[in-house]
Amino acid sequence: MSSVKATKKSAFSNPTLSYTQRLEERIKELEDQLATAKSAPPSIAASNHSSPGVFNGDSSSHNRNSAHADDHGMTRSFMGLKIDDKGGITYHGPTSLFHLPSDRDNGQNDLLSSVDTDAHRRERLVTNAWHQRAMENLSDIPEPFQFLLNVHWCWIQPLFNFIYRPAFTRDMQSMGPYYSHTLLNAILSHSIRWGKSDPSTKRLLEQSYDGGAVFAKHARSMLFDELNRGVSTIPTVQTLLLLSAQEYNVG
Repeated sequence: MSSVKATKKSAFSNPTLSYTQRLEERIKELEDQLATAKSAPPSIAASNHSSPGVFNGDSSSHNRNSAHADDHGMTRSFMGLKIDDKGGITYHGPTSLFHLPSDRDNGQNDLLSSVDTDAHRRERLVTNAWHQRAMENLSDIPEPFQFLLNVHWCWIQPLFNFIYRPAFTRDMQSMGPYYSHTLLNAILSHSIRWGKSDPSTKRLLEQSYDGGAVFAKHARSMLFDELNRGVSTIPTVQTLLLLSAQEYNVG
């Protein structure tokens, strides 16, 4: 027991001076490499590729591929690293709020497509999410629906992640496969608890929507109708998950 306590104490103790010095030396080394990469003239790489070949065709092709791979490896090593106004190094990865979709030209995209497919796929998803968010802000969704949807995306969606917001927003405009009126009513009914905290929304709900109970009734009735007709879609599963979470919350 004493050994376990000693291990925990050492695990959470302050770093030693030698460890801190090694970290500082490593940071200094990375800063020097980044400064060297930024200051290197592009003519050096061009001269290496344009030098006359002394090997056969296969060897020269292999050398060119190796050079491209080296250049790409160097590019990826420093991708996301930046130097701020104070000279410090900052990093913003693809999941950071400060990282926006890049504006690379088509030639560079073609060069990196074979080795950076996953990064391009993530970038397309981020771009689509930004586009759908802009379309959502420009849409004329009446109240109290807009307020209840905002409540869902802000407070409920991060807890469950049952619905992919960009796909739902896109298909909400075009009646696509990832949207249904049943799912929308389930979302609205799940947001009633928080929507009543807003006086204007609460007044609208009490005047026209039976305090919000009508959304839950519509969600269940339409869900039963879908199941009776043998409909089994992704929105149907998402509706069941949301309703089950709502029932669990009320015991």
